[in-house]
Formats: sequence, C-alpha cells, structure tokens
Amino acid sequence: CNLQIFLAWQYTAEGQITGTVAGYCGGGNFINEPFYATYKNGELSSLIIDMTDVVSQEEVSFFDDVPEAFEGFPPPGRYVE
Repeated sequence: CNLQIFLAWQYTAEGQITGTVAGYCGGGNFINEPFYATYKNGELSSLIIDMTDVVSQEEVSFFDDVPEAFEGFPPPGRYVE
C-alpha cells in the first residue's frame, strides 16, 4: 500500500485538541478520521476517533458527544475518486 498521511490539529480550549488524520491508501481511496482529545497535566485523558474513546475503550457517538468541536468538519469515512 502506498500510504500518504496528513495530520492537522489545533488547541481549541485549555486541555482540548481537535484535529484530523487523513490520507490516501492504495488505488486512490481517501480516508478522513477527525479526532478530539483532552488532556490534563500533560496526560492524555480522552482520545475520541470514529466511534471509540481509545483511552477508556468506551463506545461514543462522535458528532453527538463533541458536536461544537467539529462544526464544518466532513464526516469520518472513505472517499473514492
């Protein structure tokens, strides 16, 4: 797989990071995975990607649980040219 990755983030509030991991894999499939993270005292306390908080392993509803952080973001998924 010829993988090309793009990572962008911004600090949206004290202790919060919002961003996306995106890229191409193989025959032109574009993959976009927005993420939302919280941290305290330099420790990651939550990292929500897709439908999982990978820190707590809890299932979440991505856009319902952190909607204000993702206004205007395209939904997670795969896009084929």
